[in-house]
Amino acid sequence: MKLAHDKNRVDTLGQGTFETVEAVAQKLLAQQPYTPAMMTISPNVVEHYAEGVKHLYTLGFRYIICSINYAGVWTEKT
Repeated sequence: MKLAHDKNRVDTLGQGTFETVEAVAQKLLAQQPYTPAMMTISPNVVEHYAEGVKHLYTLGFRYIICSINYAGVWTEKT
């Protein structure tokens, strides 16, 4: 999950943000357990889609909104 997240979500220094986002998500869910999560499916991470949903559910999210990146370069393989 970290690999897929960090491919598209980096900070101003170009470093992946997975650990930071996950820590904040855990704190948020502790206070607001019905918070939804939004997942964007892009061609470069589509193979991690099911794994990503499972990870978010395991983290505690019960409302997971999945959106396709229509602007991405999709091919027959993705």
